[in-house]
Amino acid sequence: MSVSGHERFLRQVKELHRLWNLSTDDLTVEQMNHRERDGVLPIAFTLLHYVRGEDRLMCQSVLDEPTLWEAGNWAERIGGNSLDIRRGTKIVEAETATIGNAATWKDYQNTVFMHTESVLASLTDEQFESEKFPSTPEHLQASFVGRVVNDGEGVPLSVLLHSVIFQHGIRHLGELDHARALIGLKGVS
Repeated sequence: MSVSGHERFLRQVKELHRLWNLSTDDLTVEQMNHRERDGVLPIAFTLLHYVRGEDRLMCQSVLDEPTLWEAGNWAERIGGNSLDIRRGTKIVEAETATIGNAATWKDYQNTVFMHTESVLASLTDEQFESEKFPSTPEHLQASFVGRVVNDGEGVPLSVLLHSVIFQHGIRHLGELDHARALIGLKGVS
């Protein structure tokens, strides 16, 4: 039985999410907010940057809906300095990212991951491979997406999802493993 690229991608995302959950399950709020020294970002940065980015991608780019973050009033529920950290955010600003409640953060993270998996499972193979943009948008040109799509080519939804969810997620999972080591915990990936 042949497995489609869409089905394989969903399996990869589920495994990525499992590893992310393993990496955060044992974290306390103090560990999430620990700053090793100036210039070294806290785990809160990694969590806010990646998980909110996945939420934004799925809700805004795929579904054209408000993010779960906005719809669920998660900023107020989680507390802290839960910045919207995107490409180009200055390090001095990103260093100030904090999470106010670890358990509520984990609820939000799990909500985003389950939502992503549900949306991906609902896509047909044709939707997954359909063109999302006729050319690479300016804000994605310096990103991984811009590096894997040739000039003048359209950007398939599959490439956007693979780049922003999987490639980006694996990269930040490695960062999370390193940050765990800095606070005396073992990595999981």
